[in-house]
Amino acid sequence: MPRPLYILKNVMEEDSTVTREKIANLIGELQNVSDKAYEYLAQYIRLLTKKDRANRVDRHTVDLGVRIWNDLKVTSELTKNGFYLQAMMVVRDAIEAMALTEYLHSFPNDALAWWKAETKKERLRFSINNIKDKIEDGQEWKDIWDWLSLYIHTNSKATPVYGADKPYYGHNLFLGGFYYPESVEFLFRLQLLLCIEFLKRMTNWYKNEPEFTNKLLMDTDSLKGEYDIQVNYFKGRVESESKEVVGKVISTRLSKDKVIELFRLLDNVR
Repeated sequence: MPRPLYILKNVMEEDSTVTREKIANLIGELQNVSDKAYEYLAQYIRLLTKKDRANRVDRHTVDLGVRIWNDLKVTSELTKNGFYLQAMMVVRDAIEAMALTEYLHSFPNDALAWWKAETKKERLRFSINNIKDKIEDGQEWKDIWDWLSLYIHTNSKATPVYGADKPYYGHNLFLGGFYYPESVEFLFRLQLLLCIEFLKRMTNWYKNEPEFTNKLLMDTDSLKGEYDIQVNYFKGRVESESKEVVGKVISTRLSKDKVIELFRLLDNVR
């Protein structure tokens, strides 16, 4: 078995226009579902500003809702431009904010304590680690948050690269965005599902409020069905594209036999 060929590393830069076009074609009609999701969530947040502002949790839901909308929207834009590692960083923040919003609705008496928390101890009380067992789907959100943390901290995994088996065949690092279908699928679906999930939470919290019209609630309810239809087409395109992209990447690398031969030559150099 050859030793890892760490020296076979290349720094590349792809044409950003071409990258964006490829990703847009890959996402296809799922983009329309995403646009609707953000439009509905923006409407929900605006409607909350018209409610009686005496309710502290509602006020904080507006604050955190804006942060969540911005986080998820930025995740979407970064993904559509091929900046996958940076998209992971931002979507992780959205998960934390969503978990906290859920917690404040479940425990409204803690809203003031969260707002006034200043010391590290006071703030950590509301961290995702401490609230995950007290909210709906908290452990699932924490699991995704932990997985993202593996990649966004500055460790050996925190490099945006192409393909598997990179230690043995060399790998490409990218200046700017690049086209990698599997990363597009994971991150675009993740941010959209989180947006739809937060819409569902908002609907449950405010469905009896007169500001939230039946039409808006019905439109929101039908969104998941549209998502399910379009995501099937999306997954098919990703599967087809992934085979082609990975094949091109592997073809540009040294074969395993060539790696062994190269190391033998290096071993004989004294």
